[in-house]
Amino acid sequence: MDLENNLAQKLSTGHVIPKIPNASRTSMLPNFLKEHALAFGPRPKKCLEAFVDLGLSDKEIAGYFNIPQSCVSKFCLIWNITQLNPQNSN
Repeated sequence: MDLENNLAQKLSTGHVIPKIPNASRTSMLPNFLKEHALAFGPRPKKCLEAFVDLGLSDKEIAGYFNIPQSCVSKFCLIWNITQLNPQNSN
């Protein structure tokens, strides 16, 4: 009966699917990178992955977001983001 009450409570509150902890991946970045990660918005890794998937080089991404190219390269390294066609990288 306790399980049924717990399930009913979750259904009524909308908490059936557990929420992801509020700690973002940016919280684990070195301080000098955290500021630049904000340029990518609320989901920096997903945003960077999208630009890399579009085939933009680190230099092009850095120019678009007005951050140092070295930071883009470091984000890609830390988050294990690789280009599908590496010959276009700068």
